[in-house]
Amino acid sequence: CPLFITGPQANKTRQPAVNAALEAALGLPVICLESARGLSDSFYGDLTTTLKAADLIIHLGKLADYSTGIHAGGRITAGTPIISILTDDQAAPNPAHDKNPIQLMRTGSIPAAMTQLAAAITDRDINVGADHWPAAISASITRRLDWQADGKGRHPAALTTQLQAAINRAPAPILIADGGEFCQWVQAGCVAPRRIINGPSGAIGGGIAYAIGAAIAAPDAQIFLVMGDGTAGFYLGEMHTAVRTNANITAIIGNDYRWNAEVQIQIDTYGPDRVYGCELDEKADYAAAAIGLGAFGKTVGPDDDLDAALAAASAYQGPALLNVLIDGVAAPKFVPLKL
Repeated sequence: CPLFITGPQANKTRQPAVNAALEAALGLPVICLESARGLSDSFYGDLTTTLKAADLIIHLGKLADYSTGIHAGGRITAGTPIISILTDDQAAPNPAHDKNPIQLMRTGSIPAAMTQLAAAITDRDINVGADHWPAAISASITRRLDWQADGKGRHPAALTTQLQAAINRAPAPILIADGGEFCQWVQAGCVAPRRIINGPSGAIGGGIAYAIGAAIAAPDAQIFLVMGDGTAGFYLGEMHTAVRTNANITAIIGNDYRWNAEVQIQIDTYGPDRVYGCELDEKADYAAAAIGLGAFGKTVGPDDDLDAALAAASAYQGPALLNVLIDGVAAPKFVPLKL
């Protein structure tokens, strides 16, 4: 029961054909861990269950570190062997204090190695994994936690359902998720053929710039950019750059009036009575700011029609921004973010 894990350099947006070929040869999903949250990335649901059940783990250009369960107690069954295939410029894994043997292999290109691996499996008609294993992986990574609205406002999961419908209607959608807690809900609830997230570094704030670049590179695409209000505060002025380049961007701010990722870290570490310094000003009018910079802007309250707002923003020729007021809710995760 092997598990294949790659990283950002070989994700399905950058290397769609390579991933398709390897998955077809394996008969298994290939996991791409490209979030700073590692195994707690909500996009992969209950991945830890599959990780524990695997009897062989192959890293394809993905470093053996905290994000893959190495040096994190209980994430990988003791004794499970790991094959770490890395490019020459990637640091060798450090097996110190770890209970899993790691075999290091070097390659000049991870996508090329994936292509060669797919060809070898196909040519030699190799059967990879037990019969139940493909379904077990798929069930694990698509599993989602139940949620329930409390009636006070718009739950971020409800927003993602409506956003996914808008993505499905777009002829060539690209999804960009830039932020912390809110974007974990988006990563759990939304998919698109092409996707950009803020990567293993966890750096936030560059989403508008990513969206401008995507619009220039793919002028026929509909760009959906999602970010929290904390993220939006970094480079909101770049909406004017988007206006000047006539970038076809639909930006959605999930506004819960707080740095919610930091709120949740403080709650997990110290308790709910010791949250400090994470509130944002509810008077900040991001929609008005977007209008002032020459874009379309609209604030969407809890009782407003989000579907209609998304339709109007998507139809707008040029950059549009929706300031959507949401409840501040902890991201859905099956394992704690702390190691």
